[in-house]
Amino acid sequence: MRASEILQFNGDTREAADGIARHVHAIIRVARMALENETSGDFQHREAYVADALEIAECLMDIVSDGVEGLARETKRGTWRRFYGEDAA
Repeated sequence: MRASEILQFNGDTREAADGIARHVHAIIRVARMALENETSGDFQHREAYVADALEIAECLMDIVSDGVEGLARETKRGTWRRFYGEDAA
């Protein structure tokens, strides 16, 4: 099962974006530390664990991106206006 299937998010992405972004930051830090740690198993196992962690982080960042875009639309700010031809007013 892929991480995107596990992480089905049904909440308000605008409210969750900040908290999820902090979790993603922690996941990436742990993945980096796992790669740097040479005392915990062989490299192939560590590499597989890091790949799984980064896949989850990527899925979580999709939620964050949706939330940030929602907030930008609410406040009529952001670069999304250029792509969709919407006016800031």
